[in-house]
Amino acid sequence: MRTRLCLFVLFFITFSSFAEPVFELFPVQDSVCTLTGAVLEISSLKYPRPERNSYSKDDINSFDRKFMHSYDFNLDVFGWVVISALAAEQITLNFTAEREEWKQVLVMSLETILINDGIKNYIKRTVGRERPYTYYENSPSRIDPNESFVSGHAMNGFAIASFSTYVYSQLYPESNAKWLVGLSSFTLAGITSLSRIPAGCHFPSDIACGAVFGSTVGFLVPYLHRRAALKSESSRKEPVISLLPDRITVCIRL
Repeated sequence: MRTRLCLFVLFFITFSSFAEPVFELFPVQDSVCTLTGAVLEISSLKYPRPERNSYSKDDINSFDRKFMHSYDFNLDVFGWVVISALAAEQITLNFTAEREEWKQVLVMSLETILINDGIKNYIKRTVGRERPYTYYENSPSRIDPNESFVSGHAMNGFAIASFSTYVYSQLYPESNAKWLVGLSSFTLAGITSLSRIPAGCHFPSDIACGAVFGSTVGFLVPYLHRRAALKSESSRKEPVISLLPDRITVCIRL
């Protein structure tokens, strides 16, 4: 009789609140991301640089030809300074997350860098497009004169901007600062990318494609980890019923 009474009277639901991770790591998914970047990076190193066949500006499409410039050292340095500032912003934002999220954000950052750099180098080596300054006299002596497409500054800059904007918006969805983070990140990415044209290092098409590729990588890597976290969180919200000698406990994670 006592047991029956407990089963009916002491029946209750315990609601427990848990801090679910915003991003989640999974061995298979992260291994695939890392392996993809590593394979692309290694493949690009083994791919021989193509030989140059022509130095004629007539070989350049009419649109890109309008924006060709000789080499400008100061603007070249300026581009490196701006993208360094953008990278510093990214590092700072990584540590605005809760300590429990540092590992996830760090792993996602490394995956983004590896994949983005692998794609960039593979395209540069396989396409072998000459930089604009090589069509002018007294062009500087560099080890990568035929790696114009795609722009590394554009790919890296927009990958960082896209990554920072998405990650911060997911960590702090209610914060108005997410708009400032996005605006400042993409502004710096745009400045460093566009500066490469008058510096004589890239054509506009190099910049445009680099921006698209970089933004895609910078968004997809954290997005996939966020989706994984949401799926895991959804599965954990199913009620768990425990049958004890003197009561029934229903635990629901919210």
